[in-house]
Amino acid sequence: MADPFTIHMHNVSKLLSKELHLSRINSNFISLFKTRAKIFDFMFCFDQLQYIHGGSVSEGTKTDTSDIDQMFVFSNVIVCTTERDIANTEGHVFMLDTSASRPGYGRLRLLKKYIEPIAPDQLSSYHMKTIVFWQSEETCLSMWNEENLIHCIIECLKMLAICLEQGVLEHYFHRKRNLLQYKFEMESEKVSVLQTIEDFQRNPLLYVLNCLPESKSRGLLLEAWNRHEGCLSKFMESTKNISYLNDEFEETKFITDVMHRYIILSGLFVNIASDHQPLEEALPQLKALEETHRTDVDSYVWEKALKFFKYRVGMELWKKSLKTAEDPGNNHLVAENLMISACDIDSLSGPLYLATYFLATGQFSKSNKIVQAALLQEGRLGYSGSCSNTVGIELKGDGRALQVSYVPIYPSTEQKIIPAYDVVYASRDLSCVPYPMKFECAVLSDKLLDTFEIHPCVYAYFLLCVGHSLLSNMAAFKGSLHHFKQAVNETGGAASRYRGLSLLGYCHILDDNPEKAVRCFLESLQETYNLQGVVNAAVYHLLILLFTLMEGNKTNNDDVLYSRI
Repeated sequence: MADPFTIHMHNVSKLLSKELHLSRINSNFISLFKTRAKIFDFMFCFDQLQYIHGGSVSEGTKTDTSDIDQMFVFSNVIVCTTERDIANTEGHVFMLDTSASRPGYGRLRLLKKYIEPIAPDQLSSYHMKTIVFWQSEETCLSMWNEENLIHCIIECLKMLAICLEQGVLEHYFHRKRNLLQYKFEMESEKVSVLQTIEDFQRNPLLYVLNCLPESKSRGLLLEAWNRHEGCLSKFMESTKNISYLNDEFEETKFITDVMHRYIILSGLFVNIASDHQPLEEALPQLKALEETHRTDVDSYVWEKALKFFKYRVGMELWKKSLKTAEDPGNNHLVAENLMISACDIDSLSGPLYLATYFLATGQFSKSNKIVQAALLQEGRLGYSGSCSNTVGIELKGDGRALQVSYVPIYPSTEQKIIPAYDVVYASRDLSCVPYPMKFECAVLSDKLLDTFEIHPCVYAYFLLCVGHSLLSNMAAFKGSLHHFKQAVNETGGAASRYRGLSLLGYCHILDDNPEKAVRCFLESLQETYNLQGVVNAAVYHLLILLFTLMEGNKTNNDDVLYSRI
């Protein structure tokens, strides 16, 4: 029978395992980045991507590259390997660190927090991964479970200490290579690291707590530990009050897993929108993808990504039809059918893409009906985008769409969490979007990542405002404007709120209320005052409005109002 201390350590390990699992949602960018390379494999042509090796002497090679780490980046991304190269390069760059001291693309928090300050550039995450490989060979696989989290960390650090003392850590795949061959030339650094490892073994829980990713419960766990002065039993007793790590864990775990999947898909939509593949290549690729049955890719991700790709191909076909007076291939009809077949990406953004098309083609009533039908649904959605501080959307069934702070679940349905994605456009979509959105496209035209996202609630009410204005239905316009303002406010302090404010300012111009428009534009500019590299279209709206007012031109005609850009 296990002793009380071991039982307590098992319980603490399970608790911290839960915390680490739930915190994964906060590091979605890292997971998304790793996933993109795989999805690029079937969504884009390889001739558009650079294939990058990332390795170093620390991985046992004597060159600046190896086949250990791999990634794909767009061919127009500048990849630099030294800070000097970055200093002499204009535009957007990706820093690929191939030096002997920092292989790979990241280091464990434990190393960064405790080892790096006392022995800079001596150990990397690759060393720790190799330790885990060797440990998994020497121990029973059943040991590697959530109950043994702390024990496994201690055992790995013990092995690391032995390797440091002997100066040898064999490469797991190339046994003749010593990953510590060029490390710890200063004996004092090695002594300091060994001392830190020894301290960790005496008080492992405190070290692990301090290494947890930032989350809403990390502070609570640390506070409980300090309050009970390291007493394991009292610490565990006090953590029972953290409901989502105990009673609510399974539900919370399910939500984070599903939303993580939707977040990855949101990032994939952005990548597809930013792809500059010629239409002549995209059409046959779309046909090939539709005929492909993939068993190695998440079926939901595949289906939705393919639909979004279909929509983008439809949009490019439509653009082509606009360039010539004649359309012998009926491109506009093919384009419309493609966009209609792809509008069920989700419950909101999919219909909004289609409504944008009808608005741009002069079918204002049809556009309004599509948006209204989407807003008149009754239900709750899990929001996976980045344009709001909220994580859910509640459709009231009466035209109101409220942003909420929880992810709603439907236990009785197959999907359980119904997604809502951001609306994504790129700089080359300038001819396809409503007037104020053209400025959002224009300011991105010289950017590497030339896409932008808008919250679906914000965009839905914006489309209704524009549509009602074009139909001269000012009573309906006023109601949509009220909901539009509320939707922008509900996004909170999200990074892209400034874009919603700019669009709201434009709608106030349509309402012949320049004072409110100016306030929105100024607030939008204030939002981006400290955001480096952001070009805010509000400055153009503001200048045009000021020139118009100075000349006494009060017209709401877009061709006149925007002719002075």
